[in-house]
Amino acid sequence: EVYRRPQSRFVGEFLGAANLLAGRLEAPTRVSLGDGLLLTVAPSDVPAGSPVLCLVRPEAIHVAAPAAAGANRLGATLTSAVYLGGRWDCELALAGGVALRAEMSAGGGTAVPQPGEATVVAIHPEDIIVLPGVPEASAEPR
Repeated sequence: EVYRRPQSRFVGEFLGAANLLAGRLEAPTRVSLGDGLLLTVAPSDVPAGSPVLCLVRPEAIHVAAPAAAGANRLGATLTSAVYLGGRWDCELALAGGVALRAEMSAGGGTAVPQPGEATVVAIHPEDIIVLPGVPEASAEPR
């Protein structure tokens, strides 16, 4: 439970890889990351209007069908992919220079990720951990 719902940036980073995204909680379930990027999040104890840090684990980011409906469908460009035996460790670039690290399955007949390829990724709102405060950097995969 501490891994899935850390209560601080320190704990979140200490327990594993994490993408850190700075934003503002515009509404109880909506975070603005700037440059037009909006995330739908699960309700949290952070008051609306506050600066926040969104922590997203790499394994919570999934490739989505381009036409699929749902929250948090984000266009991305694959910048690198490293095969790690059963999975790919991928770096993705979103609009506005936001970088994400994602783990993608290497099995089941999936195509080999190619740097430069455009894709759509999805993040379930419950997989975005909203923490209060302003991070040291606007967006950094760890």
